[in-house]
Amino acid sequence: MTRPASSPFTRSGREVLIAEAARTPMGRAHPERGWYRATHPNTMLAACYTELLSRSGLAPGAVEDLVIGCTAPFGEQSRNIGRNAWLQAGYPPEVPAVTLDRRCGSAQTAVAVAAGLVASGTHDVVIAGGVEHMGHVPIDSPVTIAGLYGGAGERAFCAGFDLAEIEDTPTVAPLIPPACRYTAAAT
Repeated sequence: MTRPASSPFTRSGREVLIAEAARTPMGRAHPERGWYRATHPNTMLAACYTELLSRSGLAPGAVEDLVIGCTAPFGEQSRNIGRNAWLQAGYPPEVPAVTLDRRCGSAQTAVAVAAGLVASGTHDVVIAGGVEHMGHVPIDSPVTIAGLYGGAGERAFCAGFDLAEIEDTPTVAPLIPPACRYTAAAT
């Protein structure tokens, strides 16, 4: 297939290919009756890494970077879940990872960033994707927000949320500590 010269996949002269894909089966997200109720999000992502490497035939050491999207990177999904899952799977600690949050576009953005790394010639092999455990970390749930961060202090609470999106929600606004009510641009 010939791509137009203006294609974002050929601007650098390097074509970007998605060699393989893997995901966990979709199931009910419920704390008591959900399919993955007893599964940590790291375990789900680690299983995807393992399956992806198996299908592609790549050795873990061939991977040069991991770019993972996560809409709610707090609680069990915090602290660079992309890297934590990689290490939990027993893969080389030399492989760096970044976890990014762009709300509902997190995984799509991760794939775009990974494609940019390959197109620019920075890397040849990058794993990209996303992870969410809706049964453990429901997005913007007032119950989850209060339960996870109610006693953890304002700094921990602020770190996990894009407050511009939830500040006006009547059930959530009372839970937002005063120190978190302003964005960096407003202060």
